[in-house]
Amino acid sequence: MDFERLALRALHARSSVKGTAIFALDLIAYVAVIGSCLLTHVLVVKLALSIVAGILTSLLFVVGHDACHQSLTPRRWLNRLLGTLAFLPSLHPFSLWELGHNRIHHRYTNRRGKDYVWEPLSLAEFGRLSRLRQLRYRFFRTFAGHFWYYLCDIWWRKMFYPRPHEIGGYRREYRVDLLIVSAWMVILPTGVAGLTYALSAGPCGAYELGLSVLACCVVPFLVFNFLMSSVVFLHHMHPQVGWVPTRERVDSQRMQIRSAVHVVFPGYTNLVFHRIMEHTAHHVRPGIPLYHLSNGQTLLESTFPEIIVQKWSLRYHVETTARCKLFDMERRCWTDYAGNRTSLPRIAPGTEDSKIVAATVPLGDRASRRAA
Repeated sequence: MDFERLALRALHARSSVKGTAIFALDLIAYVAVIGSCLLTHVLVVKLALSIVAGILTSLLFVVGHDACHQSLTPRRWLNRLLGTLAFLPSLHPFSLWELGHNRIHHRYTNRRGKDYVWEPLSLAEFGRLSRLRQLRYRFFRTFAGHFWYYLCDIWWRKMFYPRPHEIGGYRREYRVDLLIVSAWMVILPTGVAGLTYALSAGPCGAYELGLSVLACCVVPFLVFNFLMSSVVFLHHMHPQVGWVPTRERVDSQRMQIRSAVHVVFPGYTNLVFHRIMEHTAHHVRPGIPLYHLSNGQTLLESTFPEIIVQKWSLRYHVETTARCKLFDMERRCWTDYAGNRTSLPRIAPGTEDSKIVAATVPLGDRASRRAA
């Protein structure tokens, strides 16, 4: 165990050159795709480039996420600079993301009443909601609806001028970062519209200007939010993952190990997305930079066989949205909207005697990959 600790600690090594290079490459690719989207007049090509721009927005966000954990480079000022810039295409204020992600989600992972990311309700709590809020809850937990969750419930409520009670009041750094993001929201579409007008061969009407803004600004932002919703869902929603009351005593490391799922995508996909799906290593050791996450995940899985490793498939993804609706805190299991169990009861994650229990209904294409 001491060897594993030392090996994990060694993976915290950060490089200003690597971190800056990854940011620069992602930024260059993003600018190139936005520029190409601006120049082309073929509608299908413009749409395809818009989607690619949304994917690159997501990659820049992953870089900003690392910078916000101070794990991208060893220099705090450089992490702050790169993180602030990397977050601009996804319209995220650096300090508000640091509050919601680092200080709340990581500290209180899967703790009811604290961790608000995909926080499930119990049957009784669901029953007390108004009809409209029940429909809203149900929609976000369908396969089609779960793509809209992050935009509506996280970005809109927690990142974009949130109500003071949502963030414990406005600090100076929150205001500054919100002003930076607000300025970008004006600069980008204005620049896109101006370049469209300047580059047009003939008269440039409202349709051409609107189409350019839609393709270069709006669609990439929506694509990012759809990807973000789905990725965060896969990170922490699984029939074997449970939630615990805020005040329940748990082993912090075990909680992180058993509440973050390693969803296995094809290697090239994982590499392109900066290893973001190797999420257990990130939760156990947030200081490991993205360029060492693969080694960290491999090491953890060889040490803790209870880590949930799940091969992704469309069938698995759909079945998970179908089964993880409500969570019964007394029976420690997922249920449907009638209170029927959709997973076996399990002991609270993070307790000394906790264990992973197989779900009652087989999941499609489960890897069940465990290191010896």
